[in-house]
Amino acid sequence: MKNVKSVNAVKLAQNPTKGRIQSPLRAISLYLARLWYTNHELQRKIPKVSDSMRLPFIITLLGLLSLLSMNSLSAQPSPEVVLQSVGESLINNDASRLSRYFSNRVELTIVNKTENLSQAQAQYVMDNFFAKFPYKTFHILHRGNANGVLYALAEYRSESGTFDVNIFIKISSAQVTEMRFTRK
Repeated sequence: MKNVKSVNAVKLAQNPTKGRIQSPLRAISLYLARLWYTNHELQRKIPKVSDSMRLPFIITLLGLLSLLSMNSLSAQPSPEVVLQSVGESLINNDASRLSRYFSNRVELTIVNKTENLSQAQAQYVMDNFFAKFPYKTFHILHRGNANGVLYALAEYRSESGTFDVNIFIKISSAQVTEMRFTRK
């Protein structure tokens, strides 16, 4: 009889829930104990990282994290945000800020003179435009999109004249590809 009791005690120790109703707290604690034991056994089987490998691993990890954070910080704005920023740049007569939203090549039409310019050239042309026609009012009259392009029709007024402005922003790159200033 003693042997049967001792065998039952060993079985009960190996599986304490067999044949018993237990509280949820006890079940959770037993589950966590088994989980810890399993994890502890796995940790003993996995080789430890040597000190000579720890520093390169940390540097690589920090480098990847910094690349990911830089990528998220430099995410391109939406075409709507670009359109708003272009409008603000026109209001402030800020050719430098305006040129940030131009594509590498931008088609610029000012009073029936059309040129395909680089960003730097377009900035220079817009500086001259703002010097001749400083801002008085600017209003976006209509906006829409077609064929992957966000477009806006606006009116730019200065002391020296009024212009219809057409702004074309490529949606995929969120960059201005064309601007037209036509005198009214």
